[in-house]
Amino acid sequence: MSDFWRKNHRLTKLLVFLICLVICGVSVFGYWLLSRMLLTQRTAEVFKGPSEELVGHVSAFFPADKGVSVDSIESFRSGLRDKYTDASLQEPEVGSLYKDCYSGLGTATVKGTKATVSAQVYAIGGEWFYFHPLRLRSGSYIYEADLMHDRICIDEDMAWRLYGGVELAGMTVTINDKPYIIAGVVAREKDFATVAAGAGSGLIFMNLDQMEGTTITEYEVVGRDPVAGFIRSTAQQYFSAADIVENSERFSPLRIWEVVKSFGKRSMRLSSVIYPYWENAARFVEDILAILLVVAGITAVYPFCYLMGSFVSLVKLIIRGIRYGVPELLDKISERRFKRKERKRAKKAVQ
Repeated sequence: MSDFWRKNHRLTKLLVFLICLVICGVSVFGYWLLSRMLLTQRTAEVFKGPSEELVGHVSAFFPADKGVSVDSIESFRSGLRDKYTDASLQEPEVGSLYKDCYSGLGTATVKGTKATVSAQVYAIGGEWFYFHPLRLRSGSYIYEADLMHDRICIDEDMAWRLYGGVELAGMTVTINDKPYIIAGVVAREKDFATVAAGAGSGLIFMNLDQMEGTTITEYEVVGRDPVAGFIRSTAQQYFSAADIVENSERFSPLRIWEVVKSFGKRSMRLSSVIYPYWENAARFVEDILAILLVVAGITAVYPFCYLMGSFVSLVKLIIRGIRYGVPELLDKISERRFKRKERKRAKKAVQ
């Protein structure tokens, strides 16, 4: 067998080239798929739309015992608007300069017609469902700007537990002995990263002011960046105690390379911040993308060297052909011209 491969080294090289090329191609394709899997990490892309303007999307995560209040969020909003004014940016006629949302996690006793259960409740504010576009099974979302805050959203698992169906918009449910109207039923994320992150099921989403004792442990903002990092630096200024995460182009190869370089250190937790399930899912995807990036880079080396070697060989062949073939061709052309002249002379001599 070894003699066979030695005699057929070109075939061996070609086989290795094809294997590496396939592995590299699969890694790149898998990278592309995973980088677009989590909708929570594509908010900047949605906000930006077809424009070419810089957009920043930042998350701030607070320790559970040091959550912030709505007043802190209002202070940040006011400061951000002032900074936009200083940067000579004004609200567009359509849309806005920024959007934001916040949330905190609590528990409540929920009663429906079929059961009474203890459920996790995300107390939310701002345009939370803009950043977390869970698919509606029925009804509509809730917003901080709603006139009344007596409406809630529930996920489909909770809908089945409480009422045995998902077409529940307009129906009433009791939470901590207080009645609320179901605005909509949402479907939860089913991707492997979110499931692995422990997203769970049976969630309720309601406005923060309806959950006493719940503080804000997560804040997100997406908006225009007059200069790169504008949103991030503003958030760091106002939320110095928080873990600030830049989500804009989070899964780009350049950003993932930073994950590769800190692969061991990033597993260390040096703060008391507990990330929500969507951030843990994003970090899980980052780890997988880091592996795919390394695999793609390693397996791309041999095909690159193989193609470069083939290109160099082709160039050498062309140069050799020019060096030896052109003089030979010129000699043949000169010889044919000489023979034609000799024939013409012979014909004239006969005449």
